[in-house]
Amino acid sequence: MWLVAKLKKKEFSIFKQDLKNKIKSNLKFYQPKLFKEINKRNKIIKKEIHLMGNYIFIYNKDFKNKNFVNFLSTTRGLDYFLSKSEFNQSQLENFINLCKNFEDQKGYLKPNFFKPLINFKAKFLTGPFVNQVFQVIEKKENFLKIILNDLELKLTDKAKHLYQPI
Repeated sequence: MWLVAKLKKKEFSIFKQDLKNKIKSNLKFYQPKLFKEINKRNKIIKKEIHLMGNYIFIYNKDFKNKNFVNFLSTTRGLDYFLSKSEFNQSQLENFINLCKNFEDQKGYLKPNFFKPLINFKAKFLTGPFVNQVFQVIEKKENFLKIILNDLELKLTDKAKHLYQPI
């Protein structure tokens, strides 16, 4: 069974070692990560970014026993285990498999992992473009960049357009 654990900052190795000492059977750890090159002052800085922040997926067949999980809650480096993960096993496995399908040989997520989140088609529900289909090419906090009938448009939040993904 998969568990989701929130770890204390910079204590992943302490948590992993302490958990291995407590559990003698097979453990699997999974933490999706990105590799990003940042250009800072004309220098390229290579940085590893954890997609889930301080959260990590852990698999062991003995996690089905709640008393065993309660015993592990005192592991050094652990903030807490997310509750009710036994009910979401299929979603956890689907997400982990999705991430693994988009990994390169070094274990980093490829950029096309995020493509379905950006390039989607939608239909306006209100405004002058009612029932018109458009494609979202960029989504930011305060604007949406779309392509509508071969025109590239930028919609701001002030416009309050309602749309529905299709």
